[in-house]
Amino acid sequence: MNALFYVPLLAMLGVFSWILAIFLSHYFLVVVESSAAGGDEVQWPDEPLLDWFWKVFYLGFIAGIWLAPSLAVGRALGTGASVPIFAAVFFGLIFPISLLSSMSAPTKWLPLFPPLIPRLGQRASAVFAFYLWSSIPLGVGAWAMWVILGYGASGLLILAAILFPLALMIYGRLLGRLAFVLTFTNDRKKKKRKRRRPSQQGAESSDPWAEPEEYDQITTRPSEAAPHSTIFGDVVGYDLKEGNSPPPPPAPSTFIHDEDSEPVGVVETGEEEVAIADPIVPPPSNESADRRRRREEEHLNTEHLPEPKVPFDSTMLTFMLSPGSLRAFLTLAFGFTIVGGIIQLMSEVKPT
Repeated sequence: MNALFYVPLLAMLGVFSWILAIFLSHYFLVVVESSAAGGDEVQWPDEPLLDWFWKVFYLGFIAGIWLAPSLAVGRALGTGASVPIFAAVFFGLIFPISLLSSMSAPTKWLPLFPPLIPRLGQRASAVFAFYLWSSIPLGVGAWAMWVILGYGASGLLILAAILFPLALMIYGRLLGRLAFVLTFTNDRKKKKRKRRRPSQQGAESSDPWAEPEEYDQITTRPSEAAPHSTIFGDVVGYDLKEGNSPPPPPAPSTFIHDEDSEPVGVVETGEEEVAIADPIVPPPSNESADRRRRREEEHLNTEHLPEPKVPFDSTMLTFMLSPGSLRAFLTLAFGFTIVGGIIQLMSEVKPT
């Protein structure tokens, strides 16, 4: 009898877990990439849902490629219950390096980019601070996931569903700020210029602009020379004009520019030139000044932002107060509550 409920619940768990993974991957990567741009707040792009699907496979590839090495390290360093602890520590150390490598590599599907390693060494204090502060959300998130998967007390499900997305977004914020600090490093090695040794023997020099010695001997002009016979007929030479004549004045332009008018182009109709509206360039929009300002703030130029003296400041928490961050947090909290509830129901009706 319990199997009648267990199978539909298993199907629901698969569907809701897949949808939740799409939202989780999108929100996490947005927090990381927007924080890497150096902004105090996370800018949430207006992307269609279909553009989120690839992020599940991308983030799953970056994380999944280190699961087997993490388990191998855990078994090599620990025994019994300490194996998952050592495995989780190794994964927490290698995953941020792998994600930063993917962000800085020529392709996103490169899990390890060697030129990133010396850049991490140039900001060793920031890297150490990142690992120190990120251990808090990683520990909280690990405990919350343990409860959501049904291994903890069922009464703590809602608390775990709230803490896990909060820890995930804060961890993404920390990782993005570390990426922003690394933009001020340089991975190019300075090449020493080799000094040229002065040659012992002097070389002869000549002026390329000097008139040839036989110039004065040329007395026959090309137009006075005898014509050359070719298969196309006789070819007669011609003389070059001496002196520089001024260029002809430019033709008057029929293009009239008006700041308040729409962009126009010029079309030749054979008899006269007619100015028409350019269909390629859209007319100015009627968006408000506040909306235009917010749109321009989304495209931050990190070249004009100074390197932060304190990479991990209060904005690691205050970014959650923005409407976009709150909406993402509540969406993930609701999703983990549903998934955790389904897992608990499956544990109660599981056939024996």
